[in-house]
Amino acid sequence: GMRSRDEFQPDMGQKGEDMYIITAMHNGRKITRTAFGDFQAFTIVNQLAREGCVDIGMRKEDEQ
Repeated sequence: GMRSRDEFQPDMGQKGEDMYIITAMHNGRKITRTAFGDFQAFTIVNQLAREGCVDIGMRKEDEQ
């Protein structure tokens, strides 16, 4: 399918990109990841799921 142009952006935290806080439980321990942009957020979520994490959640971080 069509790929987003943002997929190949190496820069983290570019202007205009949303920041996401991703949380999950792994073997009873809460872990947190930070993602910049939709594509990176979903990539991290998919990776956590493959690693066996449960209760995966994601929220958009509001601008400070």
